[in-house]
Amino acid sequence: MIALCVVLDACSSAGRTAATSTSTGSRAALAILPVPASATSPAIGAPDGPNLVAVDPSVRPNGELFVFLPGTGGLPRCCEQLLRVAATTGFAAIGLAYPNGVSADRRCGNDVPCYEAVRRNEFDGGTPGPASAVAPDNAIESRLASLLSYLARTQPDGHWSRFLDGTRVDWSRVVVAGHSQGGGEAAYVGKAEATEGIILLSSVVDSTNTQPPVAAPYLASRGRTPQDRYVGFDHTADPFFTKITTGWKALGLERFGGLAPVDDRTAPYGHTHQLITSVGVPRRIVLPEHDSTAVDVETPECADGTPRFAPVWRYMLQVAGGLRVTASALPCAATSSR
Repeated sequence: MIALCVVLDACSSAGRTAATSTSTGSRAALAILPVPASATSPAIGAPDGPNLVAVDPSVRPNGELFVFLPGTGGLPRCCEQLLRVAATTGFAAIGLAYPNGVSADRRCGNDVPCYEAVRRNEFDGGTPGPASAVAPDNAIESRLASLLSYLARTQPDGHWSRFLDGTRVDWSRVVVAGHSQGGGEAAYVGKAEATEGIILLSSVVDSTNTQPPVAAPYLASRGRTPQDRYVGFDHTADPFFTKITTGWKALGLERFGGLAPVDDRTAPYGHTHQLITSVGVPRRIVLPEHDSTAVDVETPECADGTPRFAPVWRYMLQVAGGLRVTASALPCAATSSR
């Protein structure tokens, strides 16, 4: 098992800044630690992960936890580039495995109240029904608490216990991000808990398949996470683009600006919370544009191998985390994308 040799500085939400290098001397490399879900609690069933844990010892921690939820059928290893960017921005970063084998759209279709029931059950295991029957010990909330408790025991220098309130997750220190189905879960967590913020990648898709789509009612409901801490990113050629922008409208993201292209532009993108791209993507899997906002094999890369969307992700992390928003260079500045 890889040791994560890092100490997370204590700091409050007030006055947090984006991560900066801690020294100009030798630096430990960013490590990604795989942790099978079952290693954290014998009560956890499938999927068994592995969860991924990433911390960059070369940057000053911002005191926040980044939790990423992959899309339907995906495991955290799908999206290591995103986890790395979160870690280099000063977050303690976790990719969490959770029961995501069937999409909410397949389970709910045009039954809009069904989406909230599915999201609630996958989050805390409560109120099981015909569309979703996840047990409490196997649900997102319990899985994350078990992982944090495991890390607190096995990596005490990481101070992982700061993200716990007793045996429960302290959501006030957590930015929750999700791709596709994972973004629907993230949106629900933001309604149910007072999180730091919510990042939606090719999401939320919780709406009817009619034209125009009708968003699930929970998206427009009053939640515990402020609206200004939600931020979304999607590709204009995503087959679910209309459903996703319908979800953004229900969440109230229009209050913070319209749809803003990120291609050949620099952060802060007019400080909008609705980011879009039309850039070409590798097209290696079934839904390339849908997956391009988060999934490694579809995220376009610059010539030097860095993800083209790294500045976009960093901006979203800063908005959702309540951090100081910093300017960025042009995408793939001084190089070309591929």
